[in-house]
Amino acid sequence: MAIKKEVIQLGDIILFKTDPHDNIFWRLLGRLIQFFTVIIGQGGSYHRTYTHVTICENQDFMFEMTFPKSKRSPIPYEKEIELWRVKDITNEQIIKVIEWCKKNLGRWYNITHLITLGIKPGYGCGDYCADAFKSVGIILSIEGAKDKMVSPNEVCDSRLVYKIL
Repeated sequence: MAIKKEVIQLGDIILFKTDPHDNIFWRLLGRLIQFFTVIIGQGGSYHRTYTHVTICENQDFMFEMTFPKSKRSPIPYEKEIELWRVKDITNEQIIKVIEWCKKNLGRWYNITHLITLGIKPGYGCGDYCADAFKSVGIILSIEGAKDKMVSPNEVCDSRLVYKIL
């Protein structure tokens, strides 16, 4: 489902699904990420799985943790994406989340958690998103979760977010 540009607000969350238009390598990688985030994470089910999570800077750009480093990227409206929003977040908190993202551009992606199936901690897109909101006191993980990583599924399963589109 395509999201409408005019609906996006500062600090919104974009969750990515496997895109059938991607080449076979990216589709397989997406499916692997979906599978492993369900079996090693605290959230998600096989009926609703995500491959990536980002934070909107505005209606044109997003902050994301992707290999090899975190970066600011154009929002890919042509992709299979969903728009989510944090409940009861203040404008001041949103601005601080965006500031955190800007300060953490260039942070290295660590795939250890994917390679070891979650046995060893790493640092990926869900962790980056969760840390940005954690910097303002919003915990986007499932209550009581003891994960070594935060998956995109866990972000959307948080009771603090809701789906816009």
